[in-house]
Amino acid sequence: MSPVSRGRKPKKKKSTASPRHPVLVPVGTPDACDCPACLGEEPISYDTLADALLADAATIEEPDDAFAAELLASTMHMLGESDDEFDKVLLDDIIPSLEAGATVGAQAVLLALGTMTAEGVGPAASTAADRQVAAGVPRPGWVTELGQTPRLDACWQLTAADDMAIVIGKFLRGELSQTFVLINDLVNEGAAEDLALMDSQDVDEGIEKMRAAARADGIDLIVESLDPAEYRRRVETALDIRADQELGYPAFEQISLDDEPEDEPDGPPFEVLETLLRTRISTLPVSERAAVETRGRRSGAEIGVLPSAPDQGPVPGYQLKVTLKDSKPPIWRRLQVPSDLSLAELHHVIQIGFGWDDSHLHAFETRHGRFGQPGFLDGVGDERRVALSQVAAPKGKISYTYDFGDDWEHDVLVEKTTDPVPAAACIGGRRAAPPQDCGGIWGYVFLLDVLADPDHPDHDDQLEWLGLDDPKDLDPDAFDPEGITQRLAELRRPRPAGGRRR
Repeated sequence: MSPVSRGRKPKKKKSTASPRHPVLVPVGTPDACDCPACLGEEPISYDTLADALLADAATIEEPDDAFAAELLASTMHMLGESDDEFDKVLLDDIIPSLEAGATVGAQAVLLALGTMTAEGVGPAASTAADRQVAAGVPRPGWVTELGQTPRLDACWQLTAADDMAIVIGKFLRGELSQTFVLINDLVNEGAAEDLALMDSQDVDEGIEKMRAAARADGIDLIVESLDPAEYRRRVETALDIRADQELGYPAFEQISLDDEPEDEPDGPPFEVLETLLRTRISTLPVSERAAVETRGRRSGAEIGVLPSAPDQGPVPGYQLKVTLKDSKPPIWRRLQVPSDLSLAELHHVIQIGFGWDDSHLHAFETRHGRFGQPGFLDGVGDERRVALSQVAAPKGKISYTYDFGDDWEHDVLVEKTTDPVPAAACIGGRRAAPPQDCGGIWGYVFLLDVLADPDHPDHDDQLEWLGLDDPKDLDPDAFDPEGITQRLAELRRPRPAGGRRR
């Protein structure tokens, strides 16, 4: 594999308490960023990258290169998923060039690329490979094997106290096997840190070597056998947390077309192996429970176990009544939302429903625990990983607090289930929400009293603070459900976790 496939993401900011990793050499980026922006250099062009990828394809020969073809296809898929422009380059330039190459190596890459996605690039690559065969290009000898679904042969987790977890999975496909070794940093919220391949012939021996090396460092690695569903859950959770921690990365960084640097770690980069591993685990059963990494381990928060969210069939809607606590007369909104809405998405719905501007912290209180934004609050579960239906059944209630200074507390009641709804909508309510930063519900009562009394010493100051010329411009009875629904329609739901939300 050439250096072309070694583009990497910037390394995430590390915890100050780094775990110790026995035996395995990490597959990751160097601490110093060498991307074009940091080096003051122009990034490599798509044309140059495409030429280099095609040169890689030309080096693939019979008979043992099915996995090499997968690695190169994974590189292309990873770049395309990270950058819509490169996805277009794949469709418009690279796939036609591979087809025109009319070699077994080019067809190998097309076939492997065809296994990566069910739409877009995948079908286009498979169709191009079929046209090559019709034109007389022979299929690789291992093409039948490539079409087989990889089978998880065995899987384990090795855990070092609350410091590190190593999740190992051995996959079989025909006579070929690959063993993926995923290192999760429990100090860093359980995020996947490193990903490598292990010799599949000596997995048991490799595990024993890890344990022996760990013992030499005073670390006791506990070995646990996993079932396929639990293996999938732990891998997906760790990979998704890592993806969520990324602040964004370019489709590719500085990519050298010269000799590989001597200090470059052996093996494909994390992102390429991640694409392959996600493809493999997508065929495994889904766990009956959904685990939520709280991202609060340093403050002693625990992992919560939630009911699993439905993963098949139409998703029903929920009718919610959200009421601002202690408001008299009540200030409330009746909302229709998909029941699989994440709590993070529900946060945005409530913000729009009450006209808040999302400039303060917030949290949800449920019978399953407290959820919010883990990067800003200690001891909370990740609200992005919890569906509303997992924490609130029909007639159930949760609490949402916004702005821990003013303490705007909202009771969220699930009134009933409904037919599936395409998007959130406001179908009822009463009264305007208070101005933000007015001092909470009692501050709002005081504000209305001040505005109603032109002789109050604070009357003019409060009008100025609100930016109003006339106190009548603040109408506590105003309510515009159509306007709220229009703003809710502008929300765009992210791709599911398995598709790497960005």
